[in-house]
Amino acid sequence: MQLHTRAAKSEVLPPAARLQQWLSAGHLLAACEFALTAAAGASAAGDDVLALELCERVQVLLDRHALTTVDTARLTEHLQRIRSSSARPLRRADEPLSEPSVVPMPADPVTLSARVEQADRLGRVSDRIATRLAYVTDYLIPARELDVTHRLLREIDPLADDLADRARVEIRRHLPDVLLGRSALAEPAVSRLAAAVSKLPPEVAHDVCLLDCLIAHHLGRRDLSRRMSCLGRPGRGEIGLDDATVAARILAMRERFTEAQTALDEAPTPTSPLARQLRGLAEGQLATRLGRTDTAITVLRHAQEVGFGEDCHLLMPEITARLIALIAPTDLDSVYEDFEVFDSIIGTGRTVGAESVYRLVARSAIRRAAGQIERALEQLVAATELAVDLEFPLLAGHCHLGAAECLSTLDRPGETQMHQDLARRYFRQAGVLNGPSREYGMPLTTKHPTRGRDPRSTSGGRRPRQGPGVDITAIRAR
Repeated sequence: MQLHTRAAKSEVLPPAARLQQWLSAGHLLAACEFALTAAAGASAAGDDVLALELCERVQVLLDRHALTTVDTARLTEHLQRIRSSSARPLRRADEPLSEPSVVPMPADPVTLSARVEQADRLGRVSDRIATRLAYVTDYLIPARELDVTHRLLREIDPLADDLADRARVEIRRHLPDVLLGRSALAEPAVSRLAAAVSKLPPEVAHDVCLLDCLIAHHLGRRDLSRRMSCLGRPGRGEIGLDDATVAARILAMRERFTEAQTALDEAPTPTSPLARQLRGLAEGQLATRLGRTDTAITVLRHAQEVGFGEDCHLLMPEITARLIALIAPTDLDSVYEDFEVFDSIIGTGRTVGAESVYRLVARSAIRRAAGQIERALEQLVAATELAVDLEFPLLAGHCHLGAAECLSTLDRPGETQMHQDLARRYFRQAGVLNGPSREYGMPLTTKHPTRGRDPRSTSGGRRPRQGPGVDITAIRAR
């Protein structure tokens, strides 16, 4: 909760995002007071739309939660003052909207937590399981409250004597690992679920299939195509992700552009903020691969705004890191602002799994934009080692390509060729036979003379831990 309070006080965030942070911290009164203060400021600045939308949020909170009489009276008085200065009347919470609200109403953690407590008081096992699963799915995982997530799931373990409920617990236990690129940790449990998928309800089987496909993609399993054949079935799962968005994410990373675009075109409107962010990552990655940098930045900015406005932080490190890598070459000042936002939402030292690699790649982009090529190379070498430890060969291949470009800039052709060879090896291990050739502007087939240099050395004469002919399994076995 301290993280949410710190983020709520950060003036770099937009008002809707700060309001959501106050709510996530559990400070209802502070949230209402902040929203009304921000609404008054917006009204004074002539932004009646924002003022009224913030007031509507306050009205919903007043109607939904039992604040004390004194607080309610004071807040209502403030609300009336802002309403009187606006040309458009404020609707009540039970009145239909005449137009879509521009300020989303995300899952309310206070309400979800209260339902868990009520279920515990009543003692009905099915309700205790259902309320915990809802709290975890709708709020805790998207909000990156992973410690609380695992605590609630452990509370369900002794209660769940049904195969479907046990599967639901395992899916939510490993969903963050899979989305954050730690698929090696999730693979054993998800493989067991996949083997029993015929015994599961359709909506649970649907979620198992999605996780199974993402795991095969991350770890470079040879049967990825077979696993992806389950995508495209009718219906939805329970975790809010749809087949087409997951397929687009996988295909975009593998440079299967036409198929990725088709999947995005066929994807339904995402129903959860996490799904909207995952779609944004897929669209942004596709645009990046096709050289449409401005489009990629716009899409990723929108995904970032979803995180701010709807308290959906799980994928924010990757989103922000990808934004930084795209923006750094042309606008270093705004990149530093993005890192401030990154730290205010996520907190320093809290990166997990593949997002640690993305952060190093982003720092490398900043170093390179500042002309510090050697330091950029060091960041990419470190990122490569992390990607190998995660058993994420596709990501390791991209990091090797980045290192190759840095070395090419430094006119070190022997080392450039070595990293290109390693990139090719990891792409093949990932099942991407030809390897992406556009991302760093250089083909994988370029040959350079060694000019007397040791092709195994990198910056400062340091030899990378992984060498030609060594695969990920062998490295981890050392």
